[in-house]
Amino acid sequence: MKKITFIITVSILFIAAFFSWRYYKNKRKEEYLSNYPRGMIRIEIENGTGIKELAYKMTKLMRYYGFDVVNFGNAESNRYKKSVIVKRKKNNMREIKILKEFLGINKEVLLYSKKADKEDIDATIILGKDMLEKQIFKDKEYLGGLILNGGN
Repeated sequence: MKKITFIITVSILFIAAFFSWRYYKNKRKEEYLSNYPRGMIRIEIENGTGIKELAYKMTKLMRYYGFDVVNFGNAESNRYKKSVIVKRKKNNMREIKILKEFLGINKEVLLYSKKADKEDIDATIILGKDMLEKQIFKDKEYLGGLILNGGN
């Protein structure tokens, strides 16, 4: 009888710990996303893959989360395997860090141009084939599936 009581107690503690961890994880994600400087980061999105409408879908997703997407379209090449953030200003490390964390992209490139200065663009995101493997597209709780599958 003591064995059964012990097993039940351990099982209840394990289940309680699991749900507490899950609640804490979701709460942290909500907190993190709510603290984004909505509308403060101006970006353009380019599809560097052959995947139809990927830039459009990513634009919807980024706008949903409060980013100011000023332009989207196709990149010059559709052979990007990895996604890249092209830094368009010299002194915007905070904005680039937020984009890198949000999208799960590690690589950034500095490309200064007068066009970016005139349009006040912080970064260009060139989507590679790896983007579909990123958490933002896989995690159903991220609402990515809702938005990408025709949600408003």
